[in-house]
Amino acid sequence: MMEPLSISPEEVNERLRALLHPDALAADNAPSPVPSKSAKAGGNLGAWASLGVDPSAPSRAQRWRHALAWLAAAGLALALPVQWAWTERAVLRAKSPTFDTAMLRLCPRCTNEPWRHLEGLSVSASSLQPTPQGGAYQLSLTLRNRAAHTLAMPWVELRLSDNKGRPVLRRAISPQELGAKSDRLGGNGTVNLQGSFSLRQGEAINGYEIGLFHP
Repeated sequence: MMEPLSISPEEVNERLRALLHPDALAADNAPSPVPSKSAKAGGNLGAWASLGVDPSAPSRAQRWRHALAWLAAAGLALALPVQWAWTERAVLRAKSPTFDTAMLRLCPRCTNEPWRHLEGLSVSASSLQPTPQGGAYQLSLTLRNRAAHTLAMPWVELRLSDNKGRPVLRRAISPQELGAKSDRLGGNGTVNLQGSFSLRQGEAINGYEIGLFHP
């Protein structure tokens, strides 16, 4: 008579698992894989990447470029009015005594040219007469400034014609040639100018015209 085999319940369970699930048992008995160096390095890099700089944040160079762009824009915005004021300084000084005083203080050596503007200037009276000595003519005129501000003295264009209306002489005369003592005429002011000139022998004058201009 055979003796019964002595098998523990754990061994029975192991044998049943081997019969029913051989792949699961092989996986349980297989040694656990050792992580490679690259995997360890990748894990470390991922951890440090979470602490890195936000790519959407502007860099230091970008911040400098933005600051320089703002400074350039501000300089341009300031330069344009200054350039305009310098170009139109004669107009501003004529119309604004305050601006004129400021210019004298800021730049006492700068040229103070009067405003060359014909509007407001007119010839209120004029005459053209032969000189007592003969052979020459004397031009007399009264120049008036109807504007409230100072204007530059204009030049005079004199046009002479004969008895048939043909031009005999056309001449540009400076204010100094007519005896002007200043290069400007104050607001609502008048000045009397006078000058003489000669003609070629045989030229007869029957009419004249006067115009004002700035060279």
